[in-house]
Amino acid sequence: ALMTLAKGRPGRAIAYAAQGVDAKFADVRRAQAALQRGEAGAMLSSLYDKMSGEPFEKLASVLELAGEWTRAAGVEQGGESWAEAWSALETLRAEAEGLDMDPRHALARAVGVLDRATATRR
Repeated sequence: ALMTLAKGRPGRAIAYAAQGVDAKFADVRRAQAALQRGEAGAMLSSLYDKMSGEPFEKLASVLELAGEWTRAAGVEQGGESWAEAWSALETLRAEAEGLDMDPRHALARAVGVLDRATATRR
């Protein structure tokens, strides 16, 4: 599952494993199901807590994974809300460190983005 998430890039898969990403978070379908159940907050917080590294490095990795989940949901479901969510997550990832945003605040914003995208699809 990590190789799929890393899009066939062995180095990225190794980096995910080293940061503590396990199969639960690497499986896009499981992640999408959790999002549909309204578990974005718990999922992102748990993932952030399990990862190793500096706070902004952990945040960037969590937002990258969330971006992959939204991209996959957009491809599968074809919704504009997922495209907007992906764009918002990418913007947040780029801005968080530059603005010296508290990583937990950025995670809360990411949860809001995912919750809105999920609510639009219900």
